[in-house]
Amino acid sequence: METWHKFDNFPMEILSKLWVFNQEKEGSQRDVSLMKEHRQRYGLSGNCFDLTIWLLDELGKNGVEAYPIGHDLNTEDAHVAVIALDEIGNRYLCDLGDQWIVPVLIDGNSEDFGFDKHSRFFPAAEIQV
Repeated sequence: METWHKFDNFPMEILSKLWVFNQEKEGSQRDVSLMKEHRQRYGLSGNCFDLTIWLLDELGKNGVEAYPIGHDLNTEDAHVAVIALDEIGNRYLCDLGDQWIVPVLIDGNSEDFGFDKHSRFFPAAEIQV
């Protein structure tokens, strides 16, 4: 959660992606150091791909096992997020790109998992896993 909260004030935005896309070769992806520079200089964060790459980097630095997930890749509807594992191996969906408030436990084998609807995970909505 400490790593997750580093991103509390990072809005998902596509302006920086378009800006880089129009300046660089087509299809280029910013690396974390360039994202950090843009964040410091311009207050930018990035789209779901940027935020996923950055979150994976921060989680790795803090010893948290994590991996990317996605759907509709290579389409305009593509979206990516992160699955992070806690110290006992429970899986949590970490989706900065869709502005989740906190990661949500998705491991149905965990004793803490529940099928009920939950608030406080996604802005102004209840979720159910």
